[in-house]
Amino acid sequence: MQTNRRRHLTRRLEAERANLTSALRDLESEAELDAIEAAPDRLAPRDALPDAEVAEAAASVELGKLHEIDAALERLRDHPDDFGLCIVCRKPIEKERLELIPWTQRCAPHAAAAERAERAERAEIDSLAR
Repeated sequence: MQTNRRRHLTRRLEAERANLTSALRDLESEAELDAIEAAPDRLAPRDALPDAEVAEAAASVELGKLHEIDAALERLRDHPDDFGLCIVCRKPIEKERLELIPWTQRCAPHAAAAERAERAERAEIDSLAR
């Protein structure tokens, strides 16, 4: 990968990381304010659980993405020649895809296959839980 491209992707990843870190701080601040404002007599227990679950799920998604970005920055720093190659087929990831999702590790076809497999696994787990 060319030095200019590597620098560009590093900047994109760092900017995305900064945005996520800010978003996580905002989520944390909102959760703290909600807890302060929601006196027990004003908030029914049945209302508190879904709000807490939504906030926790949002934070979990953002943290997962932050970990992916950190891993991408590490890969870019430690193995720049391998960065941008699909971990499945070892072919270059499409430039447009890498620009949109610079932390991705799979080309579009292999990313789609991984998403299908993940959906199928979740569906199977859900059917077993019933």
